[in-house]
Amino acid sequence: MGHIGGTISALDKQKLDLEERKIRIQETRVQQEGELEEKKLKVARLRAWGIVGPLLAVTLTVIFNFIKEREKEDADFEVKVAEIVMNTQSPDEAKTKAEALKILFHKRLDQDFAKDFHAEAFTNPDYDPDYGAKLELLRMVLQNPKQKDEIVTKWVTLFPKQANWANTLK
Repeated sequence: MGHIGGTISALDKQKLDLEERKIRIQETRVQQEGELEEKKLKVARLRAWGIVGPLLAVTLTVIFNFIKEREKEDADFEVKVAEIVMNTQSPDEAKTKAEALKILFHKRLDQDFAKDFHAEAFTNPDYDPDYGAKLELLRMVLQNPKQKDEIVTKWVTLFPKQANWANTLK
């Protein structure tokens, strides 16, 4: 019986070794599956960044371009306001236009817009507001010298405030 007991024990040992191998194989398989899952997770993360990264870049580019376009629009608006104000015949007219623009665009222009603009500081004592009109009358008289008196008389009728200098052409 000892022999049979010894054989059983050898058989049990083989079974035990076989079970240990199964356990090691199972452990190796579990470890490999864990590594495979980690690799799949890394690939998924990379894919996510592959999608999120470009989307983030596009979003940031759109935001940056929007901000730059808005800044350009603001600068263009300011230049246009300056052109309108400066395209005048006198500093007083410029001040009046600036005040009108401030009212029209109260949401875009500061309430202090043109506050520090004092027309009298820009007034030229030699400035002649009728300069353009004088040139026009002179041009008409030079083109029609035979009708000079008639032209000047009609001019004075239309523009009585300009009579003093217009009558000097008769």
